[in-house]
Amino acid sequence: YSGQVGIPALFPRSRFHQLLQLKGDAGARKLLLAHSSKLLPVDMPAAAIDIDTADDLSRQNLNPL
Repeated sequence: YSGQVGIPALFPRSRFHQLLQLKGDAGARKLLLAHSSKLLPVDMPAAAIDIDTADDLSRQNLNPL
């Protein structure tokens, strides 16, 4: 997201319990930043969209695969 760490992201199984406890739409970013020394960022400008709910998805103009 314009040089910021964000989702999509791959998390190791050891973090799944923390992911399952997240609430709201900013939780995963907090988890990423808490472990920033272990991140391997990948530039993905096409992935810079934020979908947290079915309504968010319906507002996106996404082409199916």
